[in-house]
Amino acid sequence: MNFGKDQFDSLKHFLGIRVAEESQFGGIDYFLPLFEKMRSDSSIVIIKVDGEREENIYTVLVSGNPLGVEGSIRKDASSLVDAISYVTIEYAKRVWGWSDVE
Repeated sequence: MNFGKDQFDSLKHFLGIRVAEESQFGGIDYFLPLFEKMRSDSSIVIIKVDGEREENIYTVLVSGNPLGVEGSIRKDASSLVDAISYVTIEYAKRVWGWSDVE
């Protein structure tokens, strides 16, 4: 699944989050306000880089009570941006009630 800047701009607008102009999509700084929002929900965000793997070396996991019975969202990917994007979008849909369909 491909995620792009437009989708995240829509999500940030939905949440009322402003992003500094120098933050570029794909850089970790771009996603920090979203991680902070998850933290404020009492969720935990973990980013792991696995040196023992050849593929899917990045793991992003978010867990916490806001996710209810499911408890967590996890993505292993070869691209850090892909893993962060997937987890963030899924969290936004499940917890914040956001829809990327306009």
